[in-house]
Amino acid sequence: MPLFSLLHRTIAPKSSMPSPRQRWLLIPIVFLLATLLYIPSIGGDFFFDDVVNIVDEETLRVPDLSPRYLLEAAFPLELDADIRPLSRLSFALNWYVSGMNPAAFKLVNLGLHGLNTVLVFFFIESLLGRYRNNSPFAHLPSPLLVAAIAALLWAASPVHANTVPYIVQRMTLLSASFTLIALIAYLRLRLAALNAHRWSALGWASLTLAAAVLGLLSKETATLLPVYVLVMEATLLAAVPPGAAPSRTSRITRWMAPAALLLPVMAPAILEVMHPGWLENTYSQRNFGLLERLMTESRVVAMYLANVLMPRLGQIHFYYDNLPISHGLLSPPTTLLSLTLIAGLVAVALLGRRRWPVLSFAILWFLGGHMLEGTIVPLELVFWHRNYLPSLGPLILVAWGLAWLLTQPGTHRRIGYLLTALLGLVFTGQTLILAYTWGSPLRMAFAEYQADPASVRANYQYGRQSFAVYETTHDRHYLDETARFFARAAELDPHNLLALYGMLKLQISYDHDYGAADPYRQMLETLRSAPARAANSAPMNYIGALAREHPDKLDLFDVLALYDAINANPLTPRREKTKALISRAYFLTANGFPLSQGLDLLREAHCRAPDSFYARIKLLEGLVASGNLEEAETLLRTGFKPWERPLSTSYAYAAQLLRQRQRTDP
Repeated sequence: MPLFSLLHRTIAPKSSMPSPRQRWLLIPIVFLLATLLYIPSIGGDFFFDDVVNIVDEETLRVPDLSPRYLLEAAFPLELDADIRPLSRLSFALNWYVSGMNPAAFKLVNLGLHGLNTVLVFFFIESLLGRYRNNSPFAHLPSPLLVAAIAALLWAASPVHANTVPYIVQRMTLLSASFTLIALIAYLRLRLAALNAHRWSALGWASLTLAAAVLGLLSKETATLLPVYVLVMEATLLAAVPPGAAPSRTSRITRWMAPAALLLPVMAPAILEVMHPGWLENTYSQRNFGLLERLMTESRVVAMYLANVLMPRLGQIHFYYDNLPISHGLLSPPTTLLSLTLIAGLVAVALLGRRRWPVLSFAILWFLGGHMLEGTIVPLELVFWHRNYLPSLGPLILVAWGLAWLLTQPGTHRRIGYLLTALLGLVFTGQTLILAYTWGSPLRMAFAEYQADPASVRANYQYGRQSFAVYETTHDRHYLDETARFFARAAELDPHNLLALYGMLKLQISYDHDYGAADPYRQMLETLRSAPARAANSAPMNYIGALAREHPDKLDLFDVLALYDAINANPLTPRREKTKALISRAYFLTANGFPLSQGLDLLREAHCRAPDSFYARIKLLEGLVASGNLEEAETLLRTGFKPWERPLSTSYAYAAQLLRQRQRTDP
């Protein structure tokens, strides 16, 4: 007997009110399904952005749980970047308990997904319960049955397979947790306010606000909370019993609508105020403009929606760097079709929100959930984790239809069982396949290469994983495969510095012959003249070590020429030039050059980016190490903001060294 048939017998008795035992029986079911589906992914490694955000992030490696270390882990001033403190704190605690063990990090993600599935269940039951109580329509399906089916479908949806095992997307999982808690609390607040329970309303309002703040500290997507509330108020919560006057809560819709609809403009505007030039600089590092992004995203959102409703395994992969950009309405023609589809869906949702509130809710929830990451903010074009909460809208609609069929007699019920079983098999089967793929770095690399053999990232990643196998087996075949895929990535994108560095390392360390290709010269030209998105200093930390290991094949002046190229490129962002100056200073001092030369570079980096905490702290460390104690004392007292000092162990350590030098030096 299919699971959903069992659920129907358990939670849809003749009485419309389920017993507490029936409700609580579902909690372990939905939690276990959500977590067990992803057990095959546990064997995988850190992947993609996991490396830069977790593995390479020293501030997450807290030696103890003292407030100073936890604060620095949550607010890493040295990054000079926007941060998500609550998510970072969870990574630090993960490291403190288990070390840099990817399986332990993934287990926490799986637990959060299970928790979110339980929250989804309670949220849907509460929301549809309010709708059923006030709806003018008769014969509506049980909210408990709809909530159970929707939560199980959401837990098993393959569109989440690139979110749950992707460790860094704990940010998305945590933000979703607090957003769901805020939504549940809001529904309770609304009920208490309608019943004039003042103190109860105050308590639920406090919980709503607290959850919203915690969501924002996890990831910025929690700013969509007003959008989700507006969608609920405009559709399902707008229903009133026959003959009743419209609820006073309709005022919420009128007050919240402008703020929610302006969110795509407000969020980047705030970032632009905080970081002047941010929007222009970020778009300069992309291969698309604002209008091109908006047109391309229409196709991406249409692809998302199609796969939420009926997932296709071949479309749900990770790398989309080869996705065609929409340069016009008919370039490609699917751009116009996608824009027409979205406009039509919005029209249906707005015009039919009284007559078809569940359909309107599903459409507006999904599209509203993409207002932040799918509009003008210049992010990468495709990432499936952006569907984590938005996918809930369409799946509630599907669950509503299935629940209606399951509560009908005869043939309708049998069709409902069949469709529910088929959807369950499709969802769970595809998710298990994708989770199994995530369970091995080599499987993951091979799957991505198969999905798009022309993807630069897929070729580079396949080369990296082939090299990892070579280091274990010492089978020359895998070294040759590494060289082939690195070369292919560099052929597809001649400015890809990571692929070029991989080729250079194989050429120098393993005497691999690339024929006429010269990866060092290609790197030099890329750093000297390539667009901003390619001309960065990321590989320079590795090249210095490579030169020290093989000075006969790559001397120090070859490395310095690469640094000169970064500095000379007018397209290189100021931040990258600052990082390159600091990296060059440390490279010089590590290779026997006078400390004064390195110190001059640190001063130049500070002058170029006086607001950069990273540049200031490195200059302070350099001044102390070189014995410039008076200048160090001045910088220590006047160069740091009061709130920066207690948040950085680097500042405390540099101050301690300065005091020690002042006591020991004459």
